[in-house]
Amino acid sequence: MGNIPKNQVICKCLNELHLNMDRFPISDRYYKKLSTRAAIMLFVEGEIQQRKTLEDIRLHLLANEELQQLTGISSIHSSTLNRKLEKMPLIYLQALFEKLANRLMYLKRGGKGVRGLGKLAPIDSTSLTLPFVFGDWAFYQDRTKGVKMHTRLLCLDDEASFPDRIVLSTVGVSDQMAVDQLITRKDLTYILDRGYVNYKRFTKWVKDDVLFVARLKASNSYSVVNEHPIPEGTHILRDAEVTVHDKKSKTHTPLRLVEFKDEKRKIYKVVTTRRDISAVDVSEIYRCRWQIELFFKWIKQHLTTVTFHNYHPNAVWAQLYIGVISYLLCQLLHAQTPNKLSLFNFVRHLRLYSRHKWKCFVNELKKPKMRTSKGRQKGGNTQVLPRGTPGIGKNSRPVIKIIIS
Repeated sequence: MGNIPKNQVICKCLNELHLNMDRFPISDRYYKKLSTRAAIMLFVEGEIQQRKTLEDIRLHLLANEELQQLTGISSIHSSTLNRKLEKMPLIYLQALFEKLANRLMYLKRGGKGVRGLGKLAPIDSTSLTLPFVFGDWAFYQDRTKGVKMHTRLLCLDDEASFPDRIVLSTVGVSDQMAVDQLITRKDLTYILDRGYVNYKRFTKWVKDDVLFVARLKASNSYSVVNEHPIPEGTHILRDAEVTVHDKKSKTHTPLRLVEFKDEKRKIYKVVTTRRDISAVDVSEIYRCRWQIELFFKWIKQHLTTVTFHNYHPNAVWAQLYIGVISYLLCQLLHAQTPNKLSLFNFVRHLRLYSRHKWKCFVNELKKPKMRTSKGRQKGGNTQVLPRGTPGIGKNSRPVIKIIIS
């Protein structure tokens, strides 16, 4: 197939995976053309380019000579891709995910935390529904069949956040059952929603010096030990030292309770082990939990993870891993390239220049914005009317209202 191209944008992206060239003893035992390495490249390229079907992946391979040289195959049938998903080695995909996450952590090693609050790690899960006919292996209840992706999102600075640990399960696995596999580091402040409230686990975390901020349910009880003064002019309603009591283990755990109100006047109660910061900072830490919701929204909107090509269990797990690997690959390229674009706009340029040379792509990212004007400026004597003034519109002309009966 000739020399493997390295100056094409899409080839640069796929080469950043650093895939092992060796064969896999199980998944590649009887293969004729499509190796596991080539399949991962095709599936990752399909995720980034939003190719919704295996037929789209097949047709694009036929039309792209650079991709043929990179993967070592000139054509492949969609049914072969479908069968390959069922034999994809999940252990290798997990190792590839962890390797990309470690590379991103190395690039962000100088990060001092989010807005002076330290290194944060929101934890949550998202569910993906499977068809009722093909999802019997993931049955839960009330005709519900689907899978879950339990995720720990790493926020090392204000610029970017990325998952560094995931646990895949069916929807019948609760968040409580997976959280212990996500809390493995003591240099992070974990942010948890109401689904993770467990007083027995809180007691264990306090003994292990785990930092966390967790939202309480309305039904959760606690005993107030003493109250802290509330700063004036803030949205803080309460700052107190409390004790939570676990009835099963009969243990009492001291925690800090912070109650605050958001812009929509909704009240939140959170408990935390962070006593080195103010109550306002505790509320800001919990607000950062929204970053993981934005991550779930991003992968569902901008990747094809939610469209499963094969409903075999191994195929579903493999495609979830490939989706997150594709996200980490985009984050890695975004961090390595000099640009001031958001991740979405960066990926948009990446798709547009996928078959161009890498140098051309980088030069396009360095171009200044076309618009240099500051826009229309208000004059010094211009009378500004309040919004919603009836009967007055642009240039102080009366608004014309016509009703045709």
